[in-house]
Amino acid sequence: MDNIANQATLLYNNMTTNSNTVTTQILSLYDLTATKEALLDTYTPNQTITYVTRVENTGSASLYNLTVVDDLAKGLTQYVDNSVEGYLNGTPIEVNVQITNNTVIFTIDNVINPNDNVLIIFETTTPTTRPDVLTNTQTITANGGSTTGPIVAVTPNPSATVTLANYVSLDITKSANKASIYSGDTLVYTFQIINNGNETATNVSFSDVFPTGYTINSISLTTPDSPTPIIYDPTTYVTGTTLTIPNLAIPVGTSTLSVSGIYTN
Repeated sequence: MDNIANQATLLYNNMTTNSNTVTTQILSLYDLTATKEALLDTYTPNQTITYVTRVENTGSASLYNLTVVDDLAKGLTQYVDNSVEGYLNGTPIEVNVQITNNTVIFTIDNVINPNDNVLIIFETTTPTTRPDVLTNTQTITANGGSTTGPIVAVTPNPSATVTLANYVSLDITKSANKASIYSGDTLVYTFQIINNGNETATNVSFSDVFPTGYTINSISLTTPDSPTPIIYDPTTYVTGTTLTIPNLAIPVGTSTLSVSGIYTN
């Protein structure tokens, strides 16, 4: 709310006397304030983030048709169906939801009286494209005095920002170079170890129990950081038919572990 201030001055025989200052508060008939908060500071791909929007009627008249349009981080995030919760002064209320390609729109049918506050809680999922920053911005409006009254808008538009976390995400696949073999044949197993994160995974332990009769004679690992194969001595890392390699560093991208041996029965 704004104030106006006024002061009078008397001038007589080169002497100045000032009156006291009178301040008058200018009341807002229609006024809205709002904040938006993300309950996480950082995110990883395909993660659920909860957002909380708080809206308050700071004017002196009732507001209608409260509408919150969220830009879903310019369409990069996705609204989680049926995740929204609404509260009016702490009491649960219904929130209408309309989803478009790049926005989710929340509307509330309740009348928002002076000093009332509305809480809207909802969830989105983060993209797999891994932008460094996700900023969700909202446009919040209502009608003042009646359902057809003048549009009242929150300024500035509330927003919430989360940044991409440093993280590791590992996957592994296994394949053999032959679908069938004879006793005494060489069989090579290949393991694709994929780090889908954005930082190197350290202290990774690999283990596999190979079939009885399989004798490992060579082990090598190539990584995006080390295209020249790293050689592991089977006498150090193999016990019986179990291969264990501790303390691996798996950089971002695809690393390939190759295990060659002879099968006899």
